[in-house]
Amino acid sequence: MWRGVLLDVGGVLLVGDRAAPGAADTLRALRRRGIPLRLLSNTSSCSRATLADRLRRAGLEVETPEVLTATTATADHLRGAGGTSLFFVAPDARADLAGLAPSDDHPDHVVVGDTDAIFARAAMDRAVRALRHGADLVAMARNRWYQTAAGPAVDVGAAVAALEYAAEVEALVVGKPSPGFFRQGVRSMGLPSGAVVMVGDDPEADVLGAQRAGLDAVYVGPRRDWAAVASVPATIPSIGHLLELFPQT
Repeated sequence: MWRGVLLDVGGVLLVGDRAAPGAADTLRALRRRGIPLRLLSNTSSCSRATLADRLRRAGLEVETPEVLTATTATADHLRGAGGTSLFFVAPDARADLAGLAPSDDHPDHVVVGDTDAIFARAAMDRAVRALRHGADLVAMARNRWYQTAAGPAVDVGAAVAALEYAAEVEALVVGKPSPGFFRQGVRSMGLPSGAVVMVGDDPEADVLGAQRAGLDAVYVGPRRDWAAVASVPATIPSIGHLLELFPQT
């Protein structure tokens, strides 16, 4: 049975700035049972520290090192790749990118995070020019949408797709569904992939991504919303039902 849990944040633990029903109790129960957990989030609109603070303000017991985000994964990738970057990143998220070299002229990378700025025509034009001059496209994530209290909202993946189309390039996605991001979370718990389950509400980024990385997955949401793109995983209506899938010890 599973000995570790990776949890998505938006739509699973948080809906807007409020804790999802059952989220606080589920986290406490996992800790009581000695099951390690990591929060694996494609959030790139803020830094990891800010996201951890949001979770705590919502009443969720979370330590900042347990939070792994697309911004921290992007920073690790860029440090390994070297070169300069044209950043389209929210101001608060830049804290996780400290020390990386920016450039507006002939950058080696165009880095796209979750920021309204990238949807502006002038920003798109700057990015496309850099890409067509040889820069590679690094997407912190490419989610199609995310859940809000008002319902689904367009996510940064729409901008990434537009840049790929206009510049005739393919983005390197650093966050989910990149297998490396899931494996980073698994390694941080010191467990084999087969002993860890990913719990998320995005069929592509969370569920399929985890399965391709060798993990089991639990889909959170209405069964009718599950797209038949893979073997159907375990499905629960909300995070409050997660412990039903773990045998009582």
